[in-house]
This record gives sequence, C-alpha cells and structure tokens, in this order.
Amino acid sequence: MTEIIKNSIPLFLGLFLLMACKPDAPKDKPSAAIVPDAKETVKEEVAETPAKVAEPVAAKEEKAPEKTEEIKSEKVEEEKPKPKPKPKKRPKIAFKSNTFDYGVIMQGDKVEHKFKFTNKGNADLLITNVSASCGCTKPTYPFIPIKPGEEGSIGVVFDSKGKLGRMLPTITVVTNARPTTYKLKLTGFVDAEREKEKPAAGEKTPAVVEEGSSEEGS
Repeated sequence: MTEIIKNSIPLFLGLFLLMACKPDAPKDKPSAAIVPDAKETVKEEVAETPAKVAEPVAAKEEKAPEKTEEIKSEKVEEEKPKPKPKPKKRPKIAFKSNTFDYGVIMQGDKVEHKFKFTNKGNADLLITNVSASCGCTKPTYPFIPIKPGEEGSIGVVFDSKGKLGRMLPTITVVTNARPTTYKLKLTGFVDAEREKEKPAAGEKTPAVVEEGSSEEGS
C-alpha cells in the first residue's frame, strides 16, 4: 500500500502543476450565446437598410407619374383654344350722309331736309336728344327705339330769316350707341337780292294791278 501511494504521488503532482499552469479564460470575452445574437442583429440591420432605401425610391417613383400627369394636363389646357368672348349687343347708327348743301337761297327762305340713318347694330337704337347750334334750325327725331336693320331719320328745318351770307348750322345727335354723339351739318349761302326787289308791306306792284284790271274789264 505504501508503495502504491509513493508511486501515485508524482502523478498527483503532475496533475496539480498542469492545472496550475492552465491559463484562465478572459473575463471580457463575450459568451458564445451572445455572439450569434450580435451577428443576427447585424444581418437584420443589413436586411433593413435596402428596405429603408427602397421606400423613398418607391415613393419617388409613385410621385413621378403624378407630376408627369399634371404637366401633361397643363400642356393640354394650354393647347386647347380659349373660347372667344361673345360680342356685346350694341346699337350702331350709320347716316347715309352727315352733311346737306342747300346751295344759294334768298333771305327768308326755309330749307327742310331729312338725314336718313340705319341701325346697323344688334340692339335697339335709342335717340335721346337732338339739338341745333342756333335758333334758326329746328330738328325733329323719332322717340321710339329703332330695331336692328331698321331705318329712321332726323328732320331739320332751317329758317334764313334775318340771315345773310354763308350759314353752317350744326345739329348734334345723342344716342345710346358708341360713340354717343354725332354731328350733322347744313351748308349754304343766304342772299338778300330778292328782299330788295320785294315791295313794302301793303304795296302792290303796278304791273300786277294793271293786268288784273284789264282781265276783269274784258
């Protein structure tokens, strides 16, 4: 027994030295259970990164067609011809002539004339006022509306009593057309020779009396 113990002592000493010389495991080294988790986390982050990058790309791709459609719609609207505004309904007065030359008349004569016109507009023509530049001229005008296409006239009477020489009375016509005012003119010359040849009031020409008496006597 003693020999067995003696023989086993070196064996125990060898085991003891072997255990004493074995290096200790590092305290900060992560365990095998933690390392696989870290790898999985990295894999998950790598897998998520393309997905995160893909999201804004997909959003841009979705928005891009909308913008393209908006641009196309704007171009179509620009290419469409804009509707022309409808013409407003307005009357239009058109005179055949706005001047009348009465020539040479004798003092005291009266001149009558009608300035004819046509409503060439697309609404009723209304003459609101007609006035003359002097009291020797008296105008008349229609008070009823003139339908489109219908004709009318402005009547004028010029009295040359007390007038002498070149006379140019003017008539101003006011309407609901544009322009609102129109000018009409009379032109001519008033002479006084006949006035000199006329006998005084109450006097009779001798020749006329003689002719009348001879005819009555016969």
